[in-house]
Amino acid sequence: MKFDTVNTKIEQLTSGWNRSGTGSQIVLVMGSCRSVPYFNFFHDLNADNRMSVYFIDPFYFNYNLAGEFVKLEEVLDAKEKDGKLLDLVRSVKWFVHEHFENFGMFNTSRERPKHIYQFGMNADIDLTIPNYHDHFILFQDHVNFDREIGQEARRQLRRDGALSSELCKKIIGRGQKDLDRFQLVCRLSSFPEFGNTFAEQWTKTRYFWTCNHVTGEFTTAVMSLIGQRLGLAVTPELIAKWKPDDIFSAHFTPVTPYDVEHYGVRWSEMVVPLKAPTP
Repeated sequence: MKFDTVNTKIEQLTSGWNRSGTGSQIVLVMGSCRSVPYFNFFHDLNADNRMSVYFIDPFYFNYNLAGEFVKLEEVLDAKEKDGKLLDLVRSVKWFVHEHFENFGMFNTSRERPKHIYQFGMNADIDLTIPNYHDHFILFQDHVNFDREIGQEARRQLRRDGALSSELCKKIIGRGQKDLDRFQLVCRLSSFPEFGNTFAEQWTKTRYFWTCNHVTGEFTTAVMSLIGQRLGLAVTPELIAKWKPDDIFSAHFTPVTPYDVEHYGVRWSEMVVPLKAPTP
């Protein structure tokens, strides 16, 4: 079975979580939609059924099964009294997660008033995945979404068909800040070494599709590191399977001549002109 953002959301809102396997080794993967691939990876690594692998995306609790927004704080408060959920939290042996600060009992920051460790999380192994969240690097993302630079970029593209050298410098400066910020994220995670890999390889290997969604190259690289920590056999055959099995590839930010010129991006894909979105 392949898990995706649709079926995991429906199952979580129905049952409280997603589960694969019935083994005695309790694993909890917790994160945003970016973490669904890791749930798939653990599912594949559990052929002998020695693990029970659970997946929770705290953001899903913003919705009901009809797809309507609900009052998140009320849902999270109710979760604190959910006996089955609390039993699960207390039984976890391997906890693999992104960093959370704004989701009540699911927070992983011990500095927040509420966090999952107050509710019994005491895993034997606790691993923090590097979050790739709102990192604006590619020129097209800046043009589309940056409130200040994007407005001027769109104006120049519509008027002149190109960006000025001064604006290019500003965009590169913003992009470099977000690259540096991701290095900090990696240093604060359980896998600081991935920060070096990313910094050295990102212009050659596409690690992200958009400012929020990572590629199979990213997740398989991180999963290989997770496997090393947990003693799981992440084989070349599995990596070859996982890389193209990429749930976020349908929508991506294209690489433009500006990214090639200013960053030195050399991805094996078509380079397309930078465009101003339709007003």
